[in-house]
Amino acid sequence: MTIKDIIKKGIKGGYLDGVNDILVDDFIEIALDKNGYFLNYLLLQPKFWKAVGKVEGWECHQCEKCKRTLAEYHNGCVCCGNKMLLKVGIHKMHQMINALAEGKSVSDFLETL
Repeated sequence: MTIKDIIKKGIKGGYLDGVNDILVDDFIEIALDKNGYFLNYLLLQPKFWKAVGKVEGWECHQCEKCKRTLAEYHNGCVCCGNKMLLKVGIHKMHQMINALAEGKSVSDFLETL
């Protein structure tokens, strides 16, 4: 996935509620501005990652212990109390931050999604 792809998926998933399709290209152009400030801001927004998750299908998971379907990762399965991770979109954001801390680029991380 490219940076442009993830921005489009975030918009499609509802990050910019009610934005006219004509403005999407302008939004992407602003996000890809050479100074990178807006892109950095965007990639650190949990709402953005949740929106991408809607498009990517990151939202439904099964508890590894009891196999109950969960709407999102949370602190514990209601059924069996099995401890889960963060919400999936936020977990992906944390993975990106970890990749950056390891010296990888955003583009390198996005290729793994």
